[in-house]
Amino acid sequence: EVKTNENGFANEPIRGNIQLTKVDEDNHKQLLSNAHFVVYKDTNENGSYDEADVAIGSMTESSKGIYTFDNLRYGKYVLREIKAPDGYISDTKSYSVNITECKTYVVSNIKNTSLFGNKAKPVSITLTKRIPVNELNGDIWFPHGNPTFILRLKNTTQSSNDFGRTYYKS
Repeated sequence: EVKTNENGFANEPIRGNIQLTKVDEDNHKQLLSNAHFVVYKDTNENGSYDEADVAIGSMTESSKGIYTFDNLRYGKYVLREIKAPDGYISDTKSYSVNITECKTYVVSNIKNTSLFGNKAKPVSITLTKRIPVNELNGDIWFPHGNPTFILRLKNTTQSSNDFGRTYYKS
């Protein structure tokens, strides 16, 4: 909405955009998708989220790990993560943005901690099969041939290539 004053000059409201980058806490080059951010009008202008702040809308993921909200009027806003990407813990901080010019305000490297620490966790598995010993000669007796153990690792929330493989050991 453009309004003119008594001299005929147009006064356009200041509008800005917000762009946020979502990254893994341990690997800032790893952009994170499928987070959900809400933009709130900072009603008391204290720079942090309060119950009185009014939700304006949700940010849109414009590309992997890049979230945007466009056309915000002059004023103070607060960003909050409502849902973390799968396999991550939600960021409980709020992020303040003050729109004072017609430009894009960039909020960089909002970090999430992996539920798995983004590190391979050592796992120890012990399989024990008791086989009766042939009492005549002390040899181990395999009534159905040599035992084969199959270990299948499956985890759909990790991106490592080691998951989903089947390992055989006899």
